[in-house]
Amino acid sequence: MENRYQGAAQNHACASCKQQRRKCDETCEMAPYFPASGYSEFQNAHKIFGVSNIQKIMAMAAPDQRQAAAESILTEGNARKNDPVRAVLALSEVSMPKFGDLNENSIL
Repeated sequence: MENRYQGAAQNHACASCKQQRRKCDETCEMAPYFPASGYSEFQNAHKIFGVSNIQKIMAMAAPDQRQAAAESILTEGNARKNDPVRAVLALSEVSMPKFGDLNENSIL
């Protein structure tokens, strides 16, 4: 994990912190997946999903799947930047629980 704190180590905010105009430090959980060098790609994903939803998706992903989740988010953001309706559908597929995952105490 040499690049985990790459954004903070070089005094550059990761793409997520830069978008939110926050200080990026060694505790930033988004820095390993969204480096400052990928800011334009993150902007496309932000326009489609929003930072809050991106953070939620990353938190839901298992630690060993977070890199793949980040790549998927960026890919979808770039592919859907000109088609927001399809982007919303893509987000709903990720963030909505499946019917089989619900139990009698679940609230939609």
